[in-house]
Formats: sequence, structure tokens, C-alpha cells
Amino acid sequence: MNLYSKICELKDKDLTYKQISNKLNELGYEPTRGEEGEFTPQKVWSNYTKIKKNQEREIEIVSLEVNDV
Repeated sequence: MNLYSKICELKDKDLTYKQISNKLNELGYEPTRGEEGEFTPQKVWSNYTKIKKNQEREIEIVSLEVNDV
């Protein structure tokens, strides 16, 4: 299970960011951003909000037509 899915699963159980950070540390997950080490509530919040924001972005594909080179 990826980090974002695990955080979402724990948030759905109404755990606080502190409780989520403790659980992720217990399960051996490592933060994807910042310095190496254990999760803190701030790192959980940061990872969650940044991944969520990236997933919610709409991707617009633009087709370029080249007529003469």
C-alpha cells in the first residue's frame, strides 16, 4: 500500500495526524519529503496535502500541429 493510501485509510478511521505519524513509524514507512527520519504530525500533514493537491489537478493535454519545419 502506498503512503497516500495508508494516510487516507488512517484518516478515515478518524486518527489525528499525531496518531497517524506514530502508526506510520510503527509500520516502517519513511517520509518522502524533507530530511530522513521518522514521521512527525507535520510531515504527515505535508505529505497528505501535497499528494492530494497533485492528484486533484486536472491534466490538460494540448495537441500541437506543425505544418512547416
